[in-house]
Amino acid sequence: MGDLDADGGKLPAIGATGQDGLFAAFLQQSPVYLYIKTVTPTESRVLVASENLGELTGIPTGEMLGKAMPELFAPDVAARLTADDWEVVSSRRPRKLEEGLHGRTFATSKFPLVLGDEVLLGGCTIDITEQRQAEEAQRALERQLVLAKKRESLGLMASGVAHQLNNLLATVHGNLELARAEASPSVDALLAEADDAIRQAASIGDSLLTYVGRPPYERRPRHLGRQLAAMLSHLRAAAPENVRLTVEVGGNVPACTMDASDLQRLVVILATNGWEATAAKGGTVRIAARRVETLPADAEPNTARSEAGWACLEVSDDGAGMDGETRERMFEPFFTTKLTGRGLSLPAAQGIVRASGGAFAVESAVGHGTTVRVYLPACTTAEQAAAPWPSTAPTPYPPEGVRALSGAVLVVDDDPAVMRANRRMLQRLGYEVLAVASGSAAVALFAEKGAAIGSVLLDLSMPGMDGWQVLTALRRQRPELFVVVASGYDLTALRREFRDDQPDGWLQKPFPIADLAALFGSPQAQPSAG
Repeated sequence: MGDLDADGGKLPAIGATGQDGLFAAFLQQSPVYLYIKTVTPTESRVLVASENLGELTGIPTGEMLGKAMPELFAPDVAARLTADDWEVVSSRRPRKLEEGLHGRTFATSKFPLVLGDEVLLGGCTIDITEQRQAEEAQRALERQLVLAKKRESLGLMASGVAHQLNNLLATVHGNLELARAEASPSVDALLAEADDAIRQAASIGDSLLTYVGRPPYERRPRHLGRQLAAMLSHLRAAAPENVRLTVEVGGNVPACTMDASDLQRLVVILATNGWEATAAKGGTVRIAARRVETLPADAEPNTARSEAGWACLEVSDDGAGMDGETRERMFEPFFTTKLTGRGLSLPAAQGIVRASGGAFAVESAVGHGTTVRVYLPACTTAEQAAAPWPSTAPTPYPPEGVRALSGAVLVVDDDPAVMRANRRMLQRLGYEVLAVASGSAAVALFAEKGAAIGSVLLDLSMPGMDGWQVLTALRRQRPELFVVVASGYDLTALRREFRDDQPDGWLQKPFPIADLAALFGSPQAQPSAG
């Protein structure tokens, strides 16, 4: 009869099987790999082992007993195990290890077994592969969360920077346009160069917004192959003289759902980086497009999905190539191996691809050039049939037939310089202009002189009463009032906001006088209505 434990329950009747039988059952049924070894400086042999240890060696446990490590494992593994075992036995100190074997991860605890003058080695090993995989997945998730928070912070910063930058550029651009109208031919060239610099500066904010995932302007099915064909003459004209540019388009390249300007920008960014990499010594940049059915393992991020296959845009060069560190950092904002002040083009390209549900793959080695592959989700057959052909003809701008609006234009902007520039451009078009620097002042002035005001040019971001509130207040007084919103923030996001009152037009700061004329018309260029 078994003994009673402290709680009154029965303890196993050890005497029925004996301690040897109990130990044998323990070795046979243990889920942990258990073993005892005899160890010398040059040799480690299995003395006792649990039944499951054969899973690690591929040899039945009964046949393992008495065998040395080289008889059970590959030479390099056997040498490492023997050295570890001797260190434990000779030092008489336990040791914990984490080891890899056959593609799996094991946690091992080894300890000395002192039997009089003899010291054996005892050990237990646990398969922790799933645990480590779960931990790595958790770390990857944490890294993604940290990156997401950084991107969110960068997005807020980029939006604010773009707004402030575009407000400043709006002032400069507006005054330059007015100056060019009165400048002599000799000065006009200088003003044109300054105007080009303004456009480049405005693209910095756009690149930041693209990197952080700015929604595309108009996503529709676009034929990658047709787009490359339409851009070919432009690309060849832009490439350096010592760079040979080739374009290869497969016959079955699918369409992909993208914004047209984003697709063009993506091609230009990758092509420009290619010929800048090889321009120093001259070489070849190859642009190719083809269809692929599955996403390769090296594509980043490899979580992208497409049931209809992929359109692959590949740009390769035979330039200097990149080392590992440069390859890891190539998509970081403002990281560049080129001129100071660069470093936003590839992050912007990454933002475009991410927003389109696509993936990147990059191959590069020092001295062997670089190949960048972009994988964009293919459209369905029905969507591809609806994809428009890209147009190479310039759109008339401003559009013909724009009628002038009647009455004065009310300009509302809290930035005095922007307000003055907008007022002067509208006056150049022939309008009487009333200008105020706050939303509350605009509502008060409209209540006083609303009959004389025919339209409004309205900033959105203002302290106190913002532009949306002003728009609502003015439309309550006159529902048919023509209102154009001008903002330094990204208009794509603003257009997506659900508002009961929507403007009649949008202007992205900085904007030229031609954009104003396209929306408001010009009384000077047309006879008065009455």
